[in-house]
Amino acid sequence: MRIDSSKEDLRILSNVINNGSQVSERRRHGEAKLIVSALPIWAKGKIQGAVLMKQSGNRLLSLQYETLRRFMLLFLGVFLFLSIIILVFASRLTYRVGRLQRETEQATTDEGRLLRDNIRSGTRAADELGSLTRSISAMLQNLGQYTRYLEKLPDTLAHEMHNPLNVVNSSLENLQYSNQDLRDNKYFLRAQNGVQRLRSILTSLTEAASLKEALEQESDQFERFDLRQLVTSCVGGYQQVNIDRTIRIEALPGTFYVEGVPDRVAQLLDKLVDNAIRFSTVGDIVVQISLAHDLISLSVLNRGPTLPQDIEHRLFDPMVSSAKDAREAHLGLGLYVVRLIAEFHGGTVKAENRRDHSGVVVTVTLARAHSV
Repeated sequence: MRIDSSKEDLRILSNVINNGSQVSERRRHGEAKLIVSALPIWAKGKIQGAVLMKQSGNRLLSLQYETLRRFMLLFLGVFLFLSIIILVFASRLTYRVGRLQRETEQATTDEGRLLRDNIRSGTRAADELGSLTRSISAMLQNLGQYTRYLEKLPDTLAHEMHNPLNVVNSSLENLQYSNQDLRDNKYFLRAQNGVQRLRSILTSLTEAASLKEALEQESDQFERFDLRQLVTSCVGGYQQVNIDRTIRIEALPGTFYVEGVPDRVAQLLDKLVDNAIRFSTVGDIVVQISLAHDLISLSVLNRGPTLPQDIEHRLFDPMVSSAKDAREAHLGLGLYVVRLIAEFHGGTVKAENRRDHSGVVVTVTLARAHSV
């Protein structure tokens, strides 16, 4: 119901005149909101009348609403701007971290070999991520220097040991020639055995050190040959040399053509069979050839101790061996040579325990060459 404004005005004026105090109130007149204020008029210490003022509150409310709306729009704009900035920063940071992760993972192979010694992305950045990138690059460079040192170590050792070995060997020969009674002396024989062991070590070191350069020179000598025929010929020779062991071949009938250097594949097989003979105790040495999805697998199986867990994933690295017999030279270069030759032919090599844990199987996988 609409309020009679005149009656309310008279009531407020009467209240002001009677009480002599200011009266303010808010009222609604239809759809309008009014702010009403009345003040007494004093003259000579007496109230001579009163003044009534009215102001519509809609304007004030609209100003409040407009102010609130502008504040909300400003707040939402600032919030959206900051959200976009944070999103862009987080996306860029995620991209940089992902790129750093990819380059770090690509710096080494699954076997732990170092492929690159620096990280290119983010090295010039001045933030913490740039500092981390530079630290990783420095670490990779140190690892690269140490890896190159290890790769050159066999050649350096062979070079340094060659001259002293010749001196010792010639001295023993002269001593034996001058004193024939030393021929059966156990200490003299022990010294000769030591010289032979040193020569074996030198041969292994020289072979491993020069193999990479030799393979690079033979990269244009690939030919197509039957792996089965090559393995059969080699196994026959192994059996003649090792008459106390049984070395046999297992392969399906047919031909197994591969592209490569036959002499190097034969060298690879020599190392695998020699390793199997050294570390086997009983049973036959089996050389298997199998085919699966245009990949030829050449495996050598033996029975004996299983792979030690501490070096199982490093068997094909240089200077890694599980041999504990001090009477023989086991530098851990045989399987390293196998890996180099396999990678030279675009293949892979792995070693694992046999399913019944009765021995070890080493498998070299090569691509099959299709018939012409």
